[in-house]
Amino acid sequence: AETAPFIYDCTAENVKRRDRGSGSFEESIDSALIRGRQFIMLDNFKGSLDSGWLEGVITAGENSHSARESYGRNTLVDTTAANWAMTSNGVQGTKDIVNRMCVVKLQKQPNDYSFVYSSKEGYHNHIKNNQQFYLGCVLAVVKRFIDDGKPKADSGGHSFITWAQYMNHIVTEYFNYPPLMEGMKEVKETIANPRMAWLRLVANEINQGGYLGKSLSTSDLADIILNSTNGCDVLPNGNNLNRVSEDRHASTLGRVLKPVRDSADKSMVEVAGYVVRWDEQTIVEGEFHGKPKMFYTFTRGGVECPF
Repeated sequence: AETAPFIYDCTAENVKRRDRGSGSFEESIDSALIRGRQFIMLDNFKGSLDSGWLEGVITAGENSHSARESYGRNTLVDTTAANWAMTSNGVQGTKDIVNRMCVVKLQKQPNDYSFVYSSKEGYHNHIKNNQQFYLGCVLAVVKRFIDDGKPKADSGGHSFITWAQYMNHIVTEYFNYPPLMEGMKEVKETIANPRMAWLRLVANEINQGGYLGKSLSTSDLADIILNSTNGCDVLPNGNNLNRVSEDRHASTLGRVLKPVRDSADKSMVEVAGYVVRWDEQTIVEGEFHGKPKMFYTFTRGGVECPF
């Protein structure tokens, strides 16, 4: 998403999340559309994204969206010319907004990672310096696709059926990648389910902290969550675990996790490439706990988006 504007020699509109009213992200998007921006990036969106307005803008047809800048008049714009992207580390969306997504997993590199062009910025500079070549590569793929008769593959269940069919053929037949929408159903279900979206953040934090494969009590989970930096301290109901008294941390997490356990067919659930298992134990690592306590184990595995 960050690379495409450089290939087309365009400047992306970087839209930040704001509350409604003057300066809202809706107003920023309208302003970008009126100015003819071809790439609109919704940057670092977190929390709940429940915007029927955004759902309508993305699917609006040619000259069918009435956009308005601050203190300006309404202007009919063509949203089909805009390319949309969003970055997030834990957004929760409605079913309708999720159905409009094609999720791409971004892999954070370690601090000592050696970039081919020194840095991400160096890679972008390389593209800018060779923009005509890279644009020619894109047009060569488009030309072959047209010469082949615009073939279609399976849509994979995406709401934008024609787009998904075309792109799936290009991805699988020209580049030998996995099907475009493989694993997407499970990823979308995670985003649309507040508890699973939160559990994904918890799993990421456990992975980063080196706790994968370890048996963790709700008290252990509370300690990890309270020291997190990715937002998993905000629970699915919107409450912050930091604002709960210390003696209630474990019981609070137990209530949050109970619906997850109740919805599972077995004593496990898969979320965004992780497997979460649970069981009641009285003896853990040689220590007797008396009354059975619930313990959770996070491991890598399960269905994951291949991109």
